[in-house]
Amino acid sequence: MSSPAVPASARLVGVDLARAVALLGMMSVHVLPELDAAEAVTPAYLVFAGRAAALFAVLAGTGLALMTGGARPRLRPARAVAASVLTRAAVVALVGLLLGQLSPPVAVILTNYGLLFALALPALWLRARTLAVLAAVWVVGAPLVSHLARSSLPPGPGEQPSLSLLAHPVVLARALTLTGYYPALQWIAYLLVGVAVGRLALGRARTAAWLLGGGVTLAVLTRLTSDVLLRQGLAALRAAGPADLVPGGPTGEAVARLQL
Repeated sequence: MSSPAVPASARLVGVDLARAVALLGMMSVHVLPELDAAEAVTPAYLVFAGRAAALFAVLAGTGLALMTGGARPRLRPARAVAASVLTRAAVVALVGLLLGQLSPPVAVILTNYGLLFALALPALWLRARTLAVLAAVWVVGAPLVSHLARSSLPPGPGEQPSLSLLAHPVVLARALTLTGYYPALQWIAYLLVGVAVGRLALGRARTAAWLLGGGVTLAVLTRLTSDVLLRQGLAALRAAGPADLVPGGPTGEAVARLQL
């Protein structure tokens, strides 16, 4: 017997709540202090640092899937779908470049998101299972490729993407894809996961339960794997910089939060 589905017109409350958590989390990381008066990491930073942005990226992929039909994709005419997604990507990226031009004291993610929207476009034509496998391979392989590619490049994160960097396209492309705060080479994995989630029947209780259980399991397993590897002397991978790794932990947590 199949689990009940919500009406097509109903809001997906889990997705809405996850968006709220992501936004509040990113605001707290950028606005609230990282350390308290005793030089200890604040609870907000401990909870949201690195996780809120990952959740936001997963939700970006989920949003792309939902706007193209969710579990019942509406992808024709293909040119219209592509034009819609690429227009959104361009607008988001432009806003990010404008904000970067103001030299804000925080990392601006919007330009990277615009690029990620464009890169995720072909994924809209893939099935959820295919996307899940692709995302898993990407999570494992992309950090290794990035580590090798950046071995001969200047250290990051470097200058934030801005309108001024349009005059230096190579530097801009390098910052967006490899050396910046949110390198697209690794971060596209989050959007692939998000699109895969968005292609599921999110209104069904059984789907929500599987996502919650799977997300929690993935987060725990990746944390345990990380601890084992670090104890065996691979801490240098993490010490090389945050752009080296796209941990499965935030990915699993993001998937789980969609259902909370």
